[in-house]
Amino acid sequence: MKATLLATYLCLCVLALHAKAADQPYAVDRDGKRPIPVVTAHDHCAWPNLKVLQDGRTLAAFIFNNASHGSRPGDIECWLSGDGGATWKLASAVTQHEPETIRMNHAAGLAANGDILVLTSGWSDRWPADVPKTRGRFRYAVLGPWLSRSPDGGLSWWVEKDAFPQNTPAGRPAVPFGDVEKAANGDLCVSVYSTQNPWEKYEDRKFRSYLYRSRDDGKTWGEPVVIGPDSNETNILHVGDGRWLACARAGTGVEGKDYMELFASEDDGRSWTKRQALTGFQRVNGHLLKLKDGRVLFCYGDRASDPGSKGLEATISADKGETWSEPVRLIDWNGRDGGYPSSAQRADGQIVTAYYASALSDQPGDSMKGYHMAVIVWDAAKSFPGL
Repeated sequence: MKATLLATYLCLCVLALHAKAADQPYAVDRDGKRPIPVVTAHDHCAWPNLKVLQDGRTLAAFIFNNASHGSRPGDIECWLSGDGGATWKLASAVTQHEPETIRMNHAAGLAANGDILVLTSGWSDRWPADVPKTRGRFRYAVLGPWLSRSPDGGLSWWVEKDAFPQNTPAGRPAVPFGDVEKAANGDLCVSVYSTQNPWEKYEDRKFRSYLYRSRDDGKTWGEPVVIGPDSNETNILHVGDGRWLACARAGTGVEGKDYMELFASEDDGRSWTKRQALTGFQRVNGHLLKLKDGRVLFCYGDRASDPGSKGLEATISADKGETWSEPVRLIDWNGRDGGYPSSAQRADGQIVTAYYASALSDQPGDSMKGYHMAVIVWDAAKSFPGL
């Protein structure tokens, strides 16, 4: 019965949300205009993570440094902006991948002492001689996470290869994702996911996401608890007083049947309950941010296959995730691949949202044609009037 109700709800979501409505409002900046994207890093691909550093002014963005969706070797880089997202410069490579491997999947956040923490995993291209290379490059084996720590604002890194458990309780390699968050008791927490079983076919994958915590400011990690029993890429948010929210990607990706679900914890992240579906199909992946006024912002990618329908959308909750506003459109793109927004709020209250796309423009010679990371700056109060 529950499965039938969920399927019915998702079908309604698809009918209502599959294509961008002609009258759907767009987000605006503080001047009331649609935000203009700023290309942060050309020829970079996937899964940006955006942070405001300890000084309250510098923005750091973490992104995979290859214009491919994990088909060529590369590492996570740190890019910095000292002017609120208007200009960016490369600060450093967070990792140095080993031969025939890739470091691409990551989670990031700040330790209590202000150090930047980045967890990275990826894939190995080291195929045994007796195994046919049938699943594409860098997909023979998932790599467990490394922990990188920067005490100087992203300019240099200490890398520990065994500080984080390499496997989840399912016995499969842990893949970090999203934000490192601080619990009510001061612990640091992060989400990882893994497959629940070995798989040979893409559609046979079964995922599970977990929350891990550190009691020593990120030096060691453990105490895993399940967030989403059938979820993969999961972003966590502590909304205050030991209450947590998590937006989790559900589904395997087959035929675009992925969507976002909301989970909640009332005991400082030690147990989790599924609350509701947040999006319809092909609206992944998502990011949660607590704004300075206490509201919760949820941004996600619209990866619909319809030409002209792909982009980013956002919705907002004034009651800690119980109800959500109608969505606004943040940006459109033209490529086949993109999304994965990550947002941060500047000291002046403006929202900076980072994302990646395989193309924003289809015009020859345009700097936004081809893989890139970009950011937009927009105003939540003006984009969600009356809330």
